[in-house]
Order: sequence, then structure tokens, then C-alpha cells
Amino acid sequence: MHLARLALPFAVTLCVGLAAQAAEHWSYAPIVRPDVPGAGDQKWGSDPVDRFALAQMRAHGLQPSPPADDATWLRRVTSYLTGLPPTPDARAAFSADRRADARVPGVDRRM
Repeated sequence: MHLARLALPFAVTLCVGLAAQAAEHWSYAPIVRPDVPGAGDQKWGSDPVDRFALAQMRAHGLQPSPPADDATWLRRVTSYLTGLPPTPDARAAFSADRRADARVPGVDRRM
């Protein structure tokens, strides 16, 4: 019984302290839509998320890499989606596809 008397005040103090910390936690802050950074480089990125990334890169003195060539792009996409490198047949089929949007079906086939 003696331990119970000591444990109760400790537990109450602990709970009050945790509740105060929880009230300051980021997950309890109201959701606020941030302003999208200026367009900057119109050739790079196609999405507002890209503009946030570009603003952070420029803030750190970095520039985006040039777009990947088709062989590199196919290797990266296939690796990300399947965990494996592209097969020789997949490389041949992709390089034979001369459509402007050849990358879209390239992703669709791997998903």
C-alpha cells in the first residue's frame, strides 16, 4: 500500500507533463497551406512540389540535374518499380518506341 501512495502522485505528474508536451506537438498544429515558391525555372518540374524542391536546392546553392537519357530513365524506373534491372527485351522494346510519350506506357507496363 505504501508503494501505491507514492506511485499515484508520480503517475499524475507524469500524465500532466505528457499532456503539456502533447499540446505543443506538431501534429496538433492546425493545417496551413504554404505559399508555393515562385516558378523560377519553367523548364524544370511540372508540379508545385517540384517548386518547393527547387527553392530548397537553390537556397543551398544547388541546381537540378539535367534530365536522364532514355536508357538511364528506363533503368531507374524499372529498378524502382520492380527492384530488378530491365531485361534486354524491355530495353529493346523501349528504345524501338519512338512516340513522344513513350515513357508513359513504359511505366504502365511495369506497374
